[in-house]
Amino acid sequence: MNSLRVAPPRGRSRLLRQGMPFATAVMAALAMGLLYLEIRTNALSLEIVRALWVVPVALAADGAASNDLLDMFEETRMAALLHKGASEDPTAITGRQAFRMATEGGARAAGIDAGAIDPGKLADLAIIDLDQPHLMPLHDIVNTLVYCARSSDVETTIIDGQLVMHNRQILTLDEEKTRHEAARYGGELYRQGIEMWRGVAQA
Repeated sequence: MNSLRVAPPRGRSRLLRQGMPFATAVMAALAMGLLYLEIRTNALSLEIVRALWVVPVALAADGAASNDLLDMFEETRMAALLHKGASEDPTAITGRQAFRMATEGGARAAGIDAGAIDPGKLADLAIIDLDQPHLMPLHDIVNTLVYCARSSDVETTIIDGQLVMHNRQILTLDEEKTRHEAARYGGELYRQGIEMWRGVAQA
């Protein structure tokens, strides 16, 4: 598994020309846009589109330092939109291709037998409340999920058959305690970062 952005050109060429067994290319569209990486040219966008025909492409949110939101719904929408603009081609990555990258591609990159509702696959499911004004009218379920749905529309999640969230209530951890701890640790990391950069500036 590798990122098309950081893979060396020779490796990208080989990957796109002949494919590689068990290879999965990974794209973090929001991070690419936020950091203004190679997506500003047509070249990488076209490579990603070509990769869809050779190897599976997965979506990722990268990390908080280069993404901020870590929202896979936004990541999927951006994957479908960003490359249309970069390649000046409205068919560059379709809603269905982006959806497959987020589901089947993501499962493959993670090395798990999931990503589709099929017999024998892991029961990893997100149940979405479609009774929302921004999801109406519903003509095409996949395009609606890619272009219109939000992470806040998810009301229930099941991971490997285990109910993790039900009616938007997390069942496997203390959500309020976790949020407070995250805020505390985040503040500490921020202060450490400021001190580190002050030291670098004074060196």
